[in-house]
Amino acid sequence: MKVDTKKLDALIKCAKYLKKLEDSYQRNSSVAAIMNADTSIKKRNAAFNKMETDAEAIEDQLHELHCLAVELGVADRDDSRYGEKIVAGGRGIERRFYKREPMS
Repeated sequence: MKVDTKKLDALIKCAKYLKKLEDSYQRNSSVAAIMNADTSIKKRNAAFNKMETDAEAIEDQLHELHCLAVELGVADRDDSRYGEKIVAGGRGIERRFYKREPMS
Protein backbone atom coordinates (compact mmCIF):
# COMPACT_ATOMS: atom_id res chain seq x y z
CA MET A 1 0.00 0.00 0.00
CA LYS A 2 1.39 3.36 -1.03
CA VAL A 3 0.90 6.26 1.37
CA ASP A 4 0.18 9.70 -0.06
CA THR A 5 2.73 11.80 1.83
CA LYS A 6 1.10 15.10 0.83
CA LYS A 7 -2.19 14.04 2.41
CA LEU A 8 -0.35 12.67 5.44
CA ASP A 9 1.45 16.02 5.85
CA ALA A 10 -1.88 17.83 5.47
CA LEU A 11 -3.42 15.55 8.12
CA ILE A 12 -0.58 16.32 10.55
CA LYS A 13 -0.79 20.05 9.85
CA CYS A 14 -4.57 19.96 10.34
CA ALA A 15 -4.21 18.10 13.66
CA LYS A 16 -1.62 20.61 14.91
CA TYR A 17 -3.85 23.54 13.94
CA LEU A 18 -6.81 21.85 15.65
CA LYS A 19 -4.78 21.52 18.85
CA LYS A 20 -3.84 25.22 18.63
CA LEU A 21 -7.51 26.19 18.19
CA GLU A 22 -8.59 24.02 21.12
CA ASP A 23 -5.93 25.60 23.34
CA SER A 24 -7.11 29.07 22.32
CA TYR A 25 -10.73 28.09 23.03
CA GLN A 26 -9.80 26.75 26.48
CA ARG A 27 -7.77 29.88 27.27
CA ASN A 28 -10.66 32.17 26.29
CA SER A 29 -13.23 30.05 28.11
CA SER A 30 -11.21 30.25 31.32
CA VAL A 31 -10.86 34.02 30.86
CA ALA A 32 -14.61 34.29 30.30
CA ALA A 33 -15.29 32.17 33.39
CA ILE A 34 -13.26 34.40 35.72
CA MET A 35 -14.62 37.65 34.34
CA ASN A 36 -16.86 39.52 36.73
CA ALA A 37 -18.69 42.82 36.92
CA ASP A 38 -15.38 44.71 37.12
CA THR A 39 -14.40 43.54 33.64
CA SER A 40 -15.38 45.85 30.83
CA ILE A 41 -18.15 44.82 28.46
CA LYS A 42 -15.77 45.23 25.55
CA LYS A 43 -13.28 42.76 27.05
CA ARG A 44 -16.00 40.21 27.85
CA ASN A 45 -17.50 40.48 24.36
CA ALA A 46 -14.07 40.07 22.78
CA ALA A 47 -13.46 36.85 24.77
CA PHE A 48 -16.88 35.42 23.88
CA ASN A 49 -16.52 36.37 20.19
CA LYS A 50 -13.11 34.71 20.05
CA MET A 51 -14.59 31.58 21.64
CA GLU A 52 -17.37 31.51 19.04
CA THR A 53 -14.90 31.95 16.18
CA ASP A 54 -12.65 29.24 17.59
CA ALA A 55 -15.61 26.85 18.02
CA GLU A 56 -16.60 27.25 14.36
CA ALA A 57 -12.99 26.78 13.24
CA ILE A 58 -12.65 23.67 15.44
CA GLU A 59 -15.73 22.15 13.83
CA ASP A 60 -14.35 22.87 10.35
CA GLN A 61 -10.94 21.43 11.22
CA LEU A 62 -12.50 18.28 12.71
CA HIS A 63 -14.39 17.77 9.45
CA GLU A 64 -11.25 18.32 7.37
CA LEU A 65 -9.28 15.98 9.62
CA HIS A 66 -11.95 13.30 9.18
CA CYS A 67 -11.95 13.73 5.38
CA LEU A 68 -8.17 13.42 5.23
CA ALA A 69 -8.27 10.35 7.47
CA VAL A 70 -10.86 8.74 5.17
CA GLU A 71 -8.73 9.57 2.13
CA LEU A 72 -5.72 7.92 3.80
CA GLY A 73 -7.81 4.86 4.72
CA VAL A 74 -7.55 5.18 8.50
CA ALA A 75 -11.19 6.21 9.11
CA ASP A 76 -14.54 4.96 7.86
CA ARG A 77 -16.64 7.04 5.50
CA ASP A 78 -19.79 8.54 7.05
CA ASP A 79 -22.13 9.87 4.34
CA SER A 80 -24.25 11.81 6.85
CA ARG A 81 -21.32 14.21 7.43
CA TYR A 82 -20.95 15.41 3.84
CA GLY A 83 -22.88 17.63 1.46
CA GLU A 84 -25.00 20.71 2.01
CA LYS A 85 -25.95 21.52 5.59
CA ILE A 86 -28.55 24.00 6.79
CA VAL A 87 -28.17 25.55 10.22
CA ALA A 88 -30.82 27.73 11.81
CA GLY A 89 -29.42 31.08 12.85
CA GLY A 90 -30.89 33.83 14.97
CA ARG A 91 -33.88 35.89 13.84
CA GLY A 92 -35.18 33.26 11.44
CA ILE A 93 -32.06 33.22 9.28
CA GLU A 94 -30.81 29.96 7.83
CA ARG A 95 -27.16 29.45 7.05
CA ARG A 96 -26.34 27.06 4.22
CA PHE A 97 -22.88 25.65 3.80
CA TYR A 98 -21.28 22.75 2.05
CA LYS A 99 -19.14 20.13 3.80
CA ARG A 100 -16.72 18.53 1.37
CA GLU A 101 -16.65 14.81 0.70
CA PRO A 102 -13.44 12.81 0.87
CA MET A 103 -11.88 12.20 -2.52
CA SER A 104 -11.64 8.62 -3.64
